[in-house]
Amino acid sequence: MRLDRSAIERVDRENMLKLLMEFPDQCRDAYRLGLSVELPRGFREARCVVITGMGGSAIGGDLIRCALREAAAVPIIVNRHYRLPSFVDEKTLVVGSSYSGNTEETLEAFDEALKRGAMCMAITSGGELAEMADRAEVPLIKIPQGYPPRAALGYTSIPVLTALVRLGFAPNFDLTGQLEEALKVLEEMAEELNPDVEDNPAKEIALKLHGKLPIIYASQDLEAVAIRWKGQMSENSKSLAYAGILPEMNHNEIEGWRHPEGLLKSLHIVMIRDPEDHERVRMRMEITKGIVRGHADGVTEVYPRGRGELAKLLSLIYLGDFVSLYLAALNGEDPTPVERIGVLKKKLAEGGKWPKSLG
Repeated sequence: MRLDRSAIERVDRENMLKLLMEFPDQCRDAYRLGLSVELPRGFREARCVVITGMGGSAIGGDLIRCALREAAAVPIIVNRHYRLPSFVDEKTLVVGSSYSGNTEETLEAFDEALKRGAMCMAITSGGELAEMADRAEVPLIKIPQGYPPRAALGYTSIPVLTALVRLGFAPNFDLTGQLEEALKVLEEMAEELNPDVEDNPAKEIALKLHGKLPIIYASQDLEAVAIRWKGQMSENSKSLAYAGILPEMNHNEIEGWRHPEGLLKSLHIVMIRDPEDHERVRMRMEITKGIVRGHADGVTEVYPRGRGELAKLLSLIYLGDFVSLYLAALNGEDPTPVERIGVLKKKLAEGGKWPKSLG
């Protein structure tokens, strides 16, 4: 199958491609929003940052956590739950992140943060979260509506990252320089990965993954990328995918590459590499590749672009987003609708009755 523009347009009825192509502009606008929000000086006294959210909103927190891993002056934790960790108190900055503003786990956790007297800030396009922030008179970063949450990653990450840098939580992180580099890389990639380009690495990877089960491996420093690839394969491509992190998987998962024998050849490994990973992690990646490649369908290695942490992370994420779009086309799926998530939310609202049509 030729993955040209007409092939994408046949399945992409809600124009995910357009949102992907506009992602560099989204990141630029998101930075503006992060500069404009008013932040209380007292927030600078926070001893920890907790970003609470789910799905496409939580991945923004993962991106921030990984981007600031060497620069953060306080711990940054991503919370994917109804409950908050017990340590959250008045010395904790809690960021409630929900694109829609109606994510039930985020609303409950944010309400708990307010009750505990934590320093609170919200980022959303509206909904109940915006109303909660307004009632509590806490900072609210209002982002544009009309996006699938996973396609709004720039809006759910860069304003919060900007706010944290402004508050002094990453004093040695050159956000302006890092973002300028990242935007340049993203704009170059948008030209290289669009459907009109035949010699296209995103298309090549999608063709390798078609009909296979993607297994995404990355170092802990690039964990956000592995989580993002897995999520985008599931939501956009409607394809199961799994993610593992090195060096941890070397202490357990690597032994699993034996059984079930009939399944292993249906697994295709994507190794997300960084020449600046810890030298022992680089060595572990090579050894792991040698051990598993004979069992799997194949191994594909991808590398970041740019020098700064933000450019590296965003370039790898952007590549994965395009891969998921092309894999959706190969699967004959419209990448935008998320029917089963919608059914699940509806049934939760109804009290958990099981839909027979999906049984």
